[in-house]
Amino acid sequence: MFRAFEVLLIVAVLAATAYTFQIKHESEERLAEIRKLEAEIKTYKDTIDLLEADWSLLNQPARVQKLIEAFQEQLQLTTTEADQIVRYDELPRIKPEPEIETDAIADQILTGAVE
Repeated sequence: MFRAFEVLLIVAVLAATAYTFQIKHESEERLAEIRKLEAEIKTYKDTIDLLEADWSLLNQPARVQKLIEAFQEQLQLTTTEADQIVRYDELPRIKPEPEIETDAIADQILTGAVE
């Protein structure tokens, strides 16, 4: 009986050890996945920072002015006059187009859908 108990304890210890190693392995895999995602997020943030820097360089007023002067013939841009700026309530109201009622039978006759 003493031998059976010792064998049972050894099996229990081995099972607990195997389970511990399994949990450790899974947690290391998850940690590696987290590190990979963090590196990917950092890459995306760096890319966004680079694109924002490029955008700010492309939108510099001096550069835009040079482009306007270089392509004035094609663009034909003019400065905005003060009387061109209006508030929303000063805009003319557009009347919606009236709905045209269609005759379903006439549509079938015209399209040849009558059986």
